[in-house]
Amino acid sequence: MTKYKLEYILSEILNERENLSPEIIKKIDRFGELNMEMEKAREKLDSIRREYKNIESELLPILEELDEYSTRTIKTNRYLIHIKKMGFNRTMFQYARVLDEVLKGANEETKKMVDELLEATATVQRVAASIGVQKIGEGFLDSIGRKIKGMIQKLSQTLKVNNKNMDTVFRVAKKIYDGKND
Repeated sequence: MTKYKLEYILSEILNERENLSPEIIKKIDRFGELNMEMEKAREKLDSIRREYKNIESELLPILEELDEYSTRTIKTNRYLIHIKKMGFNRTMFQYARVLDEVLKGANEETKKMVDELLEATATVQRVAASIGVQKIGEGFLDSIGRKIKGMIQKLSQTLKVNNKNMDTVFRVAKKIYDGKND
């Protein structure tokens, strides 16, 4: 293949990239519109999250109190609210402080001192409960069906893009091969 043919093929490939088809331009414009919509949705989602957290902080104590009476759920006509994970107190020890204090003490009293210091430095930490919400009438199979449908749509989009890329590669390879036969 001559240098001229190679330069011609490369310039043709570059021209294909620079001369965008109307279909590509529409896709770029739609992409920009979707980006703007996503920004608006993020702002709205932030305000929804703040309201959600406020209501959750009001509902958690009620649900935790109900758990004392062996009930972890509240049901309305539309929703079933339940405790997914109960809150609990966690004891944490500050081992670095204990070690520093032990090293200052006498060796013969080490075991006694370690036990006393562990007790003195223990802290209790509250682990918050969390709430799960499930719409009444929504079934397990419906949600799985939606997930599978989404995965299939993503896969089909990937295959379409790969097919277009492969077509371009085959065209370039054919041009290169045809050039060798000259």
